[in-house]
This record gives sequence, C-alpha cells and structure tokens, in this order.
Amino acid sequence: MKIITTHRNPDFDGFASCVAAKKLYTDHIITISGRPSQNLLEYLRIYGDRFEYITEKELEEDVEKIVLVDTSSSRRVGEKIRRFLNEADVTIYDHHPETENEDIHGIRRIEKLGATITMMVELLVDQGLEIDPIEATLFMIALYEDTGNLLYSSTTPRDIEVAKILLEKGANLEEVSNFVKTDLTLDQKRVAENLMNHVTDFEISGVKVSIAITETEKFIGGLNVVVSKLWSLGGYETLICIIKHGKKTHVIGRTSSPDVDLGEVMKELGGGGHRKAASCTLEETDLNKVLERLLETLKKHIKPVLRAKDIMSSPVKVALSQMSIEEVNKMMERTG
Repeated sequence: MKIITTHRNPDFDGFASCVAAKKLYTDHIITISGRPSQNLLEYLRIYGDRFEYITEKELEEDVEKIVLVDTSSSRRVGEKIRRFLNEADVTIYDHHPETENEDIHGIRRIEKLGATITMMVELLVDQGLEIDPIEATLFMIALYEDTGNLLYSSTTPRDIEVAKILLEKGANLEEVSNFVKTDLTLDQKRVAENLMNHVTDFEISGVKVSIAITETEKFIGGLNVVVSKLWSLGGYETLICIIKHGKKTHVIGRTSSPDVDLGEVMKELGGGGHRKAASCTLEETDLNKVLERLLETLKKHIKPVLRAKDIMSSPVKVALSQMSIEEVNKMMERTG
C-alpha cells in the first residue's frame, strides 16, 4: 500500500499539501490521522466528497511507500503510520526548519517557505498538471492561513508568486475568507477571557515570557486562533497558553522575540511549528506538571542575543560637531 499523509490533527496546509501530492503520486491514498482543525472540519463538511481520503484507523495493509507533507518528525504523525516509517520508502515535503532531532530517513525536500503548499503548487506547475478552481481555492486557504494572509515574516516572494498563480487558476477569495477566520466564536471568546485573567509573567535568562493557563469543559476548536488574537491584542512579546480539555492538554505559543524559538520548544514537547508560532498536545493533564515541563524546556532553548543596551552606557552622551577629538576622548573616559 502507498499513502500520502501529514501531521496528526491536520490544518489546511497539511491537508491541501496532501491533495496536491495526490496529483503527483496518483497511485497513493491520502490518509489522515487525528481530528482535523475546526475550520478544516467545516470545509470538509462541504467539500469532503470532492477529495478521496481515508483515516489512519482504516489502514489494513502494510505500507511500502509514504509521502509525508508539512512535517518531517515521526513524533507528529499518527501512531499507526509511525510503525511503517522505518520499513517504507519515505519522501518528505516540508517548510519547517530541520533540526538534529529529525528521525525519518528518506528523500527530503525541505525549503524555507511560508507554507508547504507553496512548493507543492510549484511542482504541479512545473509538471504541467492542471489545478481546477476548487483545488486553487483550497490551496489558497492553506497559503493564507499559514502565512497570516501573507503578512507573517516567514512569507517569501515564492509564496506571493504562488498566490498569484492560484488567483489565475480561479481561486475564490470570498470562499477563502469564509475559512480563514478572524472573528472569535462565543466559546472562543470565553476561553480568551479566562486566559487573560490567568496570565503570569516569567523571566527566563533575562527574557520575559507570559504564560496563561485555563481549562475547558467541552471541546473548542480553533484554539490557535484564540491564542493569536490574545497575543496580538495583549501586546505580549512571547505568549504561551496551556489549555486543558478532557484527557489532553494543548500548549500553543506565539512570539515576536528573537530570543525565543517556539518551534524548537514545542518540538521537544512532541509538537512542532515555526520559530514564531508553534504548538503541541500532551497526554499529561496535571497543569502544574505541564507548566513545570514547559519552563524547563524554555530554559534549555532561550539563549538571549547580545544587544547594544547590554554593552553601552545609558543615557546616550552626545559629542558636538565643534568639539575636538581630545575633548571627545576625555568625555568618553569620564562617562564610559
């Protein structure tokens, strides 16, 4: 059996990249692990019959070939699929930076892009394969979601060029806006309010990290959107939210700090993502233990860069243009 798959609980970039890969590997079957993100679920309720795929639970045969998209870490794939990784021929397409911890052997195509769908669309175009308007719209949703509507700093000229191509292929921007959500639901607003009321600031190696903790009685989708909103509206440099639901705890982070690499932090916790936006899901439900483990991991990965303020005196002393070099030298000796 030959399959195309992505990380557990796929988002639009993971699923859309599977759909694009299917056009390249026509004899492979798209296989999904876990529960898709909330907005992808809503999309599949409408367009699910347009794309053929199975769930990981439906795998009954041995898998001999695997095309893996939007992740290169075995810890992020489904448990059943993980068992085949060592024996199968694996080809990887991903846009997340590689680390020393990557443990899947095979052909790797990993490029620094805003979204994996960018490289997949480029491959389709290079091979002269058609992209119909429904596919173009799906691919555009993935591109917009992973690049923050092309506004994240991870966005590259290639991402923008692919957006142009998808528009020319008939991508429906009105439909894109229906799934790249910006407004919070009532349940999401309640979670955001609870998080805001339970934020604690920690200083780790001189870097401020804000951590918010809450729990919910029922499943609430789109928690990554909640955290993004809270991070931007609250003006936090680094915000990590710990949200417990049932037997799982979600850890979601956003940062603009050059000192914090959330992708590395979450990867060590079994998740993944980008330097500035990453997440993981833990089986641990003791929130104190989750916090303790998170803090230990942050301490390992936060290594502050040297800034001008660390080596220069403050306030700034000004030398006037008419002063001699000797006068300026004396002032420097006096003030440091």
